[in-house]
Amino acid sequence: MTIQPPPTERTAASPGDRPMAAPAENVVLPRPKTAAVGHCTRRVRTLDASDTLGKAANVLRLTAVPVVPVVRNGEIVGLMSQSRLSLSNGSTESTKVEQVMLPPPAPLSASMDAADGLAIMEASGLDVAPVVTGRGHLAGVVTRSDLVSLASGALRPKRCGGMATPLGVYLTTGAVRAGASDFGLFLAGVVMALYALLSLGVVFAAVWFVDERWAVGITSAFGMLPASGWASAWTLVVLLAWLGLYALLFRGSMLAGYHAAEHMTVNAIEAGDDVAEDQVAEHSRVHPRCGTNLVVVLLVFSVVGELGGLSGVWLGILALVVVLGRCTIGGLAQRYITTRPPTPDELASGVKAGRDLIERHQGAIGQPTPFLRRIWCMGILQAMAGLLFTYWLVSTVAGWLGVGELLALIP
Repeated sequence: MTIQPPPTERTAASPGDRPMAAPAENVVLPRPKTAAVGHCTRRVRTLDASDTLGKAANVLRLTAVPVVPVVRNGEIVGLMSQSRLSLSNGSTESTKVEQVMLPPPAPLSASMDAADGLAIMEASGLDVAPVVTGRGHLAGVVTRSDLVSLASGALRPKRCGGMATPLGVYLTTGAVRAGASDFGLFLAGVVMALYALLSLGVVFAAVWFVDERWAVGITSAFGMLPASGWASAWTLVVLLAWLGLYALLFRGSMLAGYHAAEHMTVNAIEAGDDVAEDQVAEHSRVHPRCGTNLVVVLLVFSVVGELGGLSGVWLGILALVVVLGRCTIGGLAQRYITTRPPTPDELASGVKAGRDLIERHQGAIGQPTPFLRRIWCMGILQAMAGLLFTYWLVSTVAGWLGVGELLALIP
């Protein structure tokens, strides 16, 4: 996308002028207003004019942009770039930055339209430009890629998250959201609660059948009978059977497919790829910030701690081992339990949510986001409401049927 510098005088063509065979390049159309330069400004380290070339080399080495501002008494006096780093022509590591720095270009204003800022950078031949606030204070720097992304509506959120729901993929940046509605998030909690209750019911029925047929005392693992010598071992068996059945139910459900599509879309957005089905499909179903990682840590810690009778010291060692390995353990759980390869429709749901999220992100750039909205956008409250509602409804019905005590067995 090429954005020409703003003309000094704009002309507008009337409807009657349209049939005329005038050259297209002579018609100057109003350019849509984009977000301000300050919305994509990068905060970077600065150099003082009296700093040495050695320090400048280290600052540039650790900075994400190839140029950093040089200041004296808080004012910009130049730019230091990779191209000015040299130990030849009499320069040494103790040479002062002010002796080799580039002259300072006219800084961009943080409130300037991004397209106008890009036009200035193109006219000046700059790849990186300093940005100042309305009071003249240095705000940071911008690159051409920053302004092109902002002016073209392609600027991506640095981080985003989401959730799988029965109605499709839900994505959010904390400020904006896209994809499934609040009702979909509520249904996600309902479905997860139903899977937990269904798997518990199946395991209890199997335990009751085995105990009735062979009288092995396994029912005590559910807390229905006084604990016996076998209770601890049977408790572990029952717990693993319950978790295993729940895992099978989840992985075979649409939630696992939408969960995979959510992760793949988020990975594509955060990697800067186009949110297209062919590119999203190349990304991993595993994401390092997935809640599965935390759940796996808590689950391992709780099960081993409760059933193993470990002391505080050994529990601490276990916690350290599990926490250090949470990404590996959580990644395996994501790949083989909480996600599966998405269907084309499930992947399309993630792609659509991703595109909508990027579009809405553009409109929210620079706008403050209230704390409560950030909490609501996480989606956890809606999902928890669905889970608690399902538990209340099922417990009420179970009470009417006289089997309400079974729900007390859920940890």
